[in-house]
Amino acid sequence: MALLAMEQYGRMLCSLQPGLTPAAGLAAIERTRRAGSVPVWMPARLALSRPEIAATWDITSDSLAAWLAGALGGRRLLLVKSVDAADDSVPATALARRGIVDPAFPQFLLRSRSEAWCIEASRHAEMTAALRRGGAAGTRITAPESARSTSRPIAARNARANIGADAVRARPR
Repeated sequence: MALLAMEQYGRMLCSLQPGLTPAAGLAAIERTRRAGSVPVWMPARLALSRPEIAATWDITSDSLAAWLAGALGGRRLLLVKSVDAADDSVPATALARRGIVDPAFPQFLLRSRSEAWCIEASRHAEMTAALRRGGAAGTRITAPESARSTSRPIAARNARANIGADAVRARPR
């Protein structure tokens, strides 16, 4: 249900903004980017087909964005959240404990190998300027150090997480 809600939201955004194009798979995302449009990921089909993405409320748009950034070879991930992390740098595990990102996000971030940032939605002017110059804005999110040596599958937990509106900006490494 959550994946379908994400797709409905994405389709609504595409209908409101010219230049946004729905894209269900990795190849479609790349084709859309090459054509000069901005892909809006429709996650249901791809997420449901990947064994590393468990069907649990512990995996929300935060973890899906980190997974997608890694799958696309994205250099930088930007999460747009409804709250400000209020630090220059914060561990992903701390954001998960505070409920700002979902519980599975630290492991997905680690595996993505992407640089990650978090910014509060009202700071859109700062975010826009940073994206235009190819830089970053907001709070740097650091991947968990202790998990760097593990290669276990991401395990589902029982805690529930809210689904937030996130953005992923994939740039080739």
